[in-house]
Amino acid sequence: MPSQNNRNHPPSRVFSGWADLLRVFALLIALGMSAHPAVVHAHPHSPLELITHEHPALGLIISIESDRIVYDVSLSNGFLNTLVPKERGFLKLRLENNTFIFEDPEQEAAERRILDEYFSQLPPLKINGVDCKPQFESFKFVRSSASANITESETLPPDARVRVVYRSSDEPRRVELVWIVFANAYSVDAFGDPIEPSLAARLDTRVRSRIITFTGDKPVIEWEAPQAQTDMRVEVASSGSNSAGRTIPIVSVIIVFAGLAGCWLAGRSKRPWRVRLIVLVIAAVTAFQVRNFGGFTLGSQPERATIEPFPKVASKVFEALLTNVYRAFDFRSESDIYDVLAQSVDGPLLDSVYKEIRAGLVSAEQGGAVAKVKSVEILESKLVNPEPKRDGAFEIKTRWRVEGMVYHWGHVHDTASIFEAIYTVAPRDGFWKIIKTDMTSASPEK
Repeated sequence: MPSQNNRNHPPSRVFSGWADLLRVFALLIALGMSAHPAVVHAHPHSPLELITHEHPALGLIISIESDRIVYDVSLSNGFLNTLVPKERGFLKLRLENNTFIFEDPEQEAAERRILDEYFSQLPPLKINGVDCKPQFESFKFVRSSASANITESETLPPDARVRVVYRSSDEPRRVELVWIVFANAYSVDAFGDPIEPSLAARLDTRVRSRIITFTGDKPVIEWEAPQAQTDMRVEVASSGSNSAGRTIPIVSVIIVFAGLAGCWLAGRSKRPWRVRLIVLVIAAVTAFQVRNFGGFTLGSQPERATIEPFPKVASKVFEALLTNVYRAFDFRSESDIYDVLAQSVDGPLLDSVYKEIRAGLVSAEQGGAVAKVKSVEILESKLVNPEPKRDGAFEIKTRWRVEGMVYHWGHVHDTASIFEAIYTVAPRDGFWKIIKTDMTSASPEK
């Protein structure tokens, strides 16, 4: 009868089995680390990728240049396949600087051909009243817009960047911008009702940058080049009781009578007409030059011009100035922003107001992106002193709300912040300007 020890595996045999298993695992790990994917699969994501991957479906940036309109379109791989049905699996791509390079020229030519066929069929734009057809210019595949949880995004299906241009023989002055492709064209809400198709796009001109929104009901947005830089100054409007009385220039009247007396005395001279002419000319010129001196007014005296009613005017003046300050940040270059700010802000305060307003538009949650202002709403305003100072200056305590949008490829994030401050406003060379600020509170809207 075999002993109990003989029925069990020998210790050396057990150890050998575990060692073989460890060797297999080590070999698999080594193969995984050394392997490099030769192709990128452009199929829809796996369930795990769909959970962790935030994929922007569609993005649009429109640039108005000196001789053309440029549409830069961003498309997720999945959305691109719905627009241009085509098997894009097993593309031979190599990643270089976040852009995929085709290793097979035939694949690249096939992709270009099918994208050209689709995007060349976009509606024409009216530029200066002339229909201009779209021209497909270029495309590239880029890293997928993965969320922060996806670190190996080079192995995910790539996104596409497509450029379409509308060429013009003249500089675009009037343009009817058109867009009809929407990612949410067939979306419904929680109640099953259809959601209106829409796309927020960024519009860049040579001077300004702003957000525009195309919808299914309004796929056309008209743009017209400004004739000149907008004058956003707020003029100091004064009112007073202008007298209906008449002012008599006493000094001028005396000079005229003196001239007439001189003419009468000139009759005794050898050449009376010449002397009389000289006297009359001198008297007339002198009387005209001093017409504003020594006057006497018949009737009521004119009152000094004042701002009436002051509280109402002050509130309107400040609202206009604050709105203009935020409008300055629609401009693209810093020098243009400063030029527009200078219309509403006194010179010594320009730097601090620029930094203060810009800091309020920076979205920390969106990586420090600067929001584009949609609206400025005064929530509350109250004069610190209901009576203006001698020079017309006033202090106003105000609370306001700024709504904006931060634009990324395929994403538009709405932002809103509440601010409180005390502003001092005063006349400067006939225009109202902010001369002092005291920001007391600034926080995102909850």
